[in-house]
Amino acid sequence: MIKYKKRKDVLMGNIKFIAFLYNKAFLSHKVIRMVALNLIEHIVQNLCARNWDKKQEEQVYLEALIRLLDFSGE
Repeated sequence: MIKYKKRKDVLMGNIKFIAFLYNKAFLSHKVIRMVALNLIEHIVQNLCARNWDKKQEEQVYLEALIRLLDFSGE
């Protein structure tokens, strides 16, 4: 459980950092779009493969996608 929490914290930190760089105009919208599409692709692939044991992991990626869109809109 500690390993899961650490991975989630690192992912959320990276997402926040990417959004911060985008807000300061160091990254273009293409980078945000690429990151968002990669997150969506990861979520859809695992849901289509019916990896139900990774459901908690998919929730983390969905939360990361929502935070990316939220933070980059500021």
